Amino acid sequence: MRSGRRFWVRPFDSLAVATVSVLAGVIALGKKPLWMDEAIDVQWTYLAWSEYLSIVFRSEMGQALWLLLLKPWLSIAGHGEVSARVPAVLFAVAACALLVPVGRRLLGGRLPGVAAGLLMACSAFVVAWEQQARTYTLTLFASVAVTYVFLRALHSSGWRWWLIYGLVGGLSVYTHFFVGLVLLAHAAAALTFKPRPGRPAIYAGAIVVLLALPATAFAMTTQTQRGWIPPLTGDVLKDTVHSLAGGRWAIAAVALAGAGLVAMRADRWKAVLVIGWLGLPLATATALSLGDHAAFIGRYLISVVPAVSLCAAYLLTRAPAWWGAALVLAACLWSLGPVAALYRSQTFEDWRAAAAYVDTRRADGEHLAVTTDFLALVTGYYLRSDPDSRAVRGDVTWFMAAAVERRAVEHQIRGRGYIIAQRKAFPGVLVLKAVRRT
Repeated sequence: MRSGRRFWVRPFDSLAVATVSVLAGVIALGKKPLWMDEAIDVQWTYLAWSEYLSIVFRSEMGQALWLLLLKPWLSIAGHGEVSARVPAVLFAVAACALLVPVGRRLLGGRLPGVAAGLLMACSAFVVAWEQQARTYTLTLFASVAVTYVFLRALHSSGWRWWLIYGLVGGLSVYTHFFVGLVLLAHAAAALTFKPRPGRPAIYAGAIVVLLALPATAFAMTTQTQRGWIPPLTGDVLKDTVHSLAGGRWAIAAVALAGAGLVAMRADRWKAVLVIGWLGLPLATATALSLGDHAAFIGRYLISVVPAVSLCAAYLLTRAPAWWGAALVLAACLWSLGPVAALYRSQTFEDWRAAAAYVDTRRADGEHLAVTTDFLALVTGYYLRSDPDSRAVRGDVTWFMAAAVERRAVEHQIRGRGYIIAQRKAFPGVLVLKAVRRT
């Protein structure tokens, strides 16, 4: 049976969820300085398009779509901290709003759809990435948007929605490779749907594969971007699951129970889609991490958060009458505790304060050094003048380094015949003043 208009058009529901999401995202949006990855993305946008595209497709294909959108946006809105983060807010808002009709169709009612959108909008994990100029809320939006299009295609006749699905699905993997696992959940659901989709679905799948081939080849052959990810341990597993549940174990427990209920009570194709959406990225990240390719980290798994919200909403809204709405409200209020803590928390990398410290103390003729080209980009975002060295030189050199580089930097300074005249620590950042021994 094909779905009617009533499954999709409830603009007030989505607008209400969007309002909650935008409020959560804009509060204290500019409080924290850009951290390293944010600043690098923003600084890259100053490059000429030819050099910029070279970086995007040579080493950053996993966030290619984000970077391709970021450069023109910043050329219009400016390169300030808030301007850089506004797109992340907008993508999170769109994801939460669009999860409402997706939830309504998959979970079978208006309240479950609204509940899923609200739970995701109130997730501290979503809000944390909503306030960072990174690709991850675009990944979140892509996973919801491509699912929305899939459901429209599945319940429509003709080619239009399937062709749109092929295009959206193929492009979605360029927000993060793990969105491809959501597409696999769609394929499994389509195989269990009655009546089974015909040629339009097959052609849509072919379009997805063709568009995603470069991303697939890149993901299978590039190893350099994974070296910083910690190996999978019990603590990593626990912390990641806790984060994906918005920092509340109660939400994780409700989502797990909801997943079981979806598996038992929902239509088969719906259960396959929701459980696959939740389980495939988690299982893949686990399998990769047990091998030689650590990948079990929250930001990579953000595409499962909509499924977490759907499962939790399904369980909470099984209660009769107004009890379901009351439980959803209580869960959302409970989720806002970690969000409030997020607003109050300090940054883990304060390049803004470190740069201000150096700018007010460095005299003319004193050099400024950093250890890598990446750090030159980061510090250059806040400093009045760019670093001019990668090592100590002259009579006085100021060093700005990541806190984890402390021993290496101090060893370099002393090994070249300098003494450390000043040392100042900021969250995640170290500033040293090296003076030549006389």
